[in-house]
This record gives sequence, structure tokens and C-alpha cells, in this order.
Amino acid sequence: MPHTDLRSHRLRAGRRSVAGQIYMITTVTDGREPHFASLIQARCVVHSLIAAERSTTTHAFVVMPDHLHWMMQLREGYELSQVVRFVKSQSARSIRRLQPGTGKIWQDGFHDR
Repeated sequence: MPHTDLRSHRLRAGRRSVAGQIYMITTVTDGREPHFASLIQARCVVHSLIAAERSTTTHAFVVMPDHLHWMMQLREGYELSQVVRFVKSQSARSIRRLQPGTGKIWQDGFHDR
């Protein structure tokens, strides 16, 4: 079992979705693969953040080769996990359209503050 699976329950402990709350999200690629060292793949992540603007207000973000830092404010009617799942799935689908055969992009879960 991967190390992250052993700790994933601790990432969810106490997590709450509060409209208007500002969250600092960190999520990493599966196996820390540097998928976003490619500008085209990094742009897929940026476009997914833009697409999430109906559910969040983005204050800042940094796309690194193997992870994403995202400071955002949650809008009314949305759950934090739902929004992060949307960004991760949207970006993964875009990357797979550009590079068919690409495996898993994101590690399960995320860290929030």
C-alpha cells in the first residue's frame, strides 16, 4: 500500500467546506512525476483553475513540475473536495487528450489549510 494511503484519512480529519473561507490547497502528481515541467501540460492545470471560477475565487496559484499550490476562496453552494476533484479531473482529461496513453496524473487526496 502506498505511503499516502496510510495518511489520507488524516488529511480529511476535521475538513470543512465553508463558503467565503480562503483555502490554501496543495496537491501532488502521482509518484511525484514532473508532468507539469511541460508548459503545455502546466497550461492544462491553469485552464482547469479558470474553469473552476464559478465555484471559487482564485487569489494565487503556482504550478510546479510535480505539484500545485492554489489559494482560493470557496463560493456558496460548493464543497471543497468537489472543487478540487473538478480541477484535478478536468486537467487530467485535458492532458490525456493532448497525450493519449498518459497514465494517472494526480495522487489521490490533497492538503488544505
